[in-house]
Formats: sequence, structure tokens, C-alpha cells
Amino acid sequence: AVSRMEGLLERRRIVGSLRGLEAHVPLSSTASPAAAAAASTPAVDFFSNDYLGLAHSRELHESITREAARRSDEALGAGLAVTGSSGSRLLSGDSSAHQELEQFLAEFHGVESATLFNSGYDANIGVLASVAMQHDTVIYDELVHNSMQMGIRLGRQSAAVPFQHNDLPSLEAALSRAREAGSEDSQIFVAVEALYSMDGDEAPLVAICEAAAAHGACVIVDEAHSTGLFGASGRGLVNALGLDHHPSLLTAIHTFGKAMGCHGAAVLGPASFREYLLNYSRPLIYSTSLPLHSIVSIREAHELMIRGDWRREHVFGLVELFRTALLTSHAGELEDAAAAAATGEPDEPLEDVNGRLLSTPPLRPELLAESHSPIQAVVVPGNANVVEAASSLRTAGFDVRAIRPPTVPPGTERLRIILHANNSRREVLEFAAHIRRHAPAWVGSDGGGASEPTRSRL
Repeated sequence: AVSRMEGLLERRRIVGSLRGLEAHVPLSSTASPAAAAAASTPAVDFFSNDYLGLAHSRELHESITREAARRSDEALGAGLAVTGSSGSRLLSGDSSAHQELEQFLAEFHGVESATLFNSGYDANIGVLASVAMQHDTVIYDELVHNSMQMGIRLGRQSAAVPFQHNDLPSLEAALSRAREAGSEDSQIFVAVEALYSMDGDEAPLVAICEAAAAHGACVIVDEAHSTGLFGASGRGLVNALGLDHHPSLLTAIHTFGKAMGCHGAAVLGPASFREYLLNYSRPLIYSTSLPLHSIVSIREAHELMIRGDWRREHVFGLVELFRTALLTSHAGELEDAAAAAATGEPDEPLEDVNGRLLSTPPLRPELLAESHSPIQAVVVPGNANVVEAASSLRTAGFDVRAIRPPTVPPGTERLRIILHANNSRREVLEFAAHIRRHAPAWVGSDGGGASEPTRSRL
């Protein structure tokens, strides 16, 4: 078995798609002053899913620390578990803290119930492996998260049918076939993401819900990458589009490990759906539940979101600044975009970096994925080319990662770029200037065979 594993790994090594963890070596006490200075200035984060910067927020850290200490003292005084939950929710791992958080989340989203899961991966598997029965059909966007696909594989449905990414005629055809083939009491489920993680494109949720309703289908929306970014106080894209109570919506699944800066997930829906999950969802039934510190972190992150929206305003301003900086040749457009992205930043002259940026040719539009979310993608076809591009950016002080097959199809290798509320306008402009300066060398004059930046999967 091990020799076979080694052969498969060698195959990936040969084609340049082998993945691994980067070493993080602590600096020794005898390091030179220059090395210490370099280590104390980490590369600017343009790759993590910490969209709003909450995972790096001192304000959130301090509020979690205070509230966790208070709740921990209460729990210890009552003889309750603190550092771990001690069991699954149905055994010793439930607590008033879990139930209070679920009640808070249900009220926050205006639904009957919210059910906590340990992660978005667990939640997607837990829902999709349990809802469908024999004779049912699950229809899913071909680019949904791996966790949704794994949940579907574990489900009991008679048919699982992918439809072309964000393609409404493809979805309509799949719905019609499923309804014609099914019995009177068979159910159809449609599984989609709100915001897709590689290209940053939004699902046409209004049209999807309407199509599902016309065929008596139930919609399951994974809000992993839209939680915290869209909707009132970060309630998600379902909320932003006014679909919270759409008759076809079964559930929206919210993940807290990205924009919310903590960990865990919640599945929203009717009270009967929560009861169903407690009885049939295996990851919920058989997993040790989240500990008290995670419960406090989720609540405090939401409270911080409710207190102000400046982080969302700033990050979306930076999105438009980044796109303008890559594509424009006009100083006026760049200055307007920089002014619009000033929320939460001190006033700073940017003429120097603007001048350097505009002295280079703009990026060819076909190399930039069409996205107005914090997820951006610059296509650099070829494993060697995209690895070189990411290495060049990291050397320049910008932390970006190359996305390669099998995560994306060959020929659509890309730099997956994430903008954050704790990035500054200067950082974004310097970053865009470096891309503009070096892109011709990375992709060649003909784009290296670049295809349309879609059809990616994570």
C-alpha cells in the first residue's frame, strides 16, 4: 500500500502538482539583526480566507478572552467541562452555552432554528448525506465544494445529477427530468454555493430558487464564502437577496472559519429540520461537540459584526480598487477608486505608487476572473509559470499561493487572490503594480494558451 502511495505522489511530483505544507522555522536567538527584522515583517496576506481580518483582530481577541474567562469560571464553579466539551451533543457535549448560541443565531437570521456543527465540511456532509431517501434526486452545481459532493456520495438518493456551473437552462433541464422520472412522493434537492471559492462568482440564487419552486424542489445553499460579507450585518447572500423565507429554501449553511474569524458552522431551517438532523445527521450525532471557547468566539464575532459594517465597506472598496489598478490606463479612474476605498483608513498620499503602477501596461482583461467579491483570480496557465508567479510575489512581500491541478483544470492555473478589510490601499496598489510589471513574463505575449478563467473546483 505504501509503495502505491509513493508512486502516486511521484506522479504528481513529476507534473509539478504535488502539494505539501510549508515549513515555519522559528528564528533562533542567535539570528542576525537583518534576519530578525525580516522575520518580524511578514508578507502581506493576499491568500487567506480571513476576509474581514477578524482572525487578526485584537478587538475580537480581547472580547473573546474576557467572555471566555467569565464563562469558564462559571462552568468550573458548576463542575462543568471547560477545555473540551467531553462528548457529542446527544451525550455529555451539550450545554446551555450551545443552546443559547443556537437561539441567538436563529434570531439573528430570523429563522426557527440553527444547529451547530464542528465545521462547514461537517455541516455539508451532515445535511447532504441525510436529507435524501430512495427515489429522491439531488441536483448540484458541478463546482460545489468537495464537502457537498462527499455528502451526496454518502446519501441514499436514487440519482445525483450535476448541472453546468451557474447555468440556468442546464438546471431547468435537470429539474424537468428528475420530476418526470420521480414518483409522486419523491423529493428533489438542489445544492449550490452562494459564492464560489475559486473564481469568486455568485450563484444566481433568485433564479435558482424560482426554478426549484416551479418543480417542487428544495434548495440547499452553502454560504461558506458569503457569510459575513453580504446581507445585513453579514447575514449572507440569501439574506441580501431577500430569500430568507423563500418557499423552496430548505436551509442556508453558514461557516464561521472564514470571514467570521473563528471556527464551526450552523445549519439554519425549520425546527423540524433541526430535530431531523439531531436524529439522522451522523457528523452531528457521532462527533464531540465544539468546546466552550469556540462557542464564545462565534457569539463575540457576531456581536462585533452587528456593531459596525465598516469592514465590509472597506473590503469591497479594495476589490474595486484592485480591479481598476490592474486594468486601467487612466490616472483619474485610479484616483477615484482609491478615494472610494478610503473607509477606515487614515488619509495617505498615493501619487508615488499610482505613478509606478501606471508606468506599466495594464493586465489583459481575459486573465482576470469576472468577480466583484474579495475572491479574485489572475490566470497564469502552466504549473511552472504559476509557481514562478507566486514565488515572485512572495519574494516581493506579497503572500499569494498558486492554484494548480487537480484543484483547477489544466490550462486554468491561477493566482487565487483574497482581499481583506485589514489590507491597506497602498498594499493593494503595490501588489497590483507588481502583477502588471511581471505578468507579460509569466503568461507570454499570447497568454500561454489561457482559457476563460472558469470551471474551477475546490
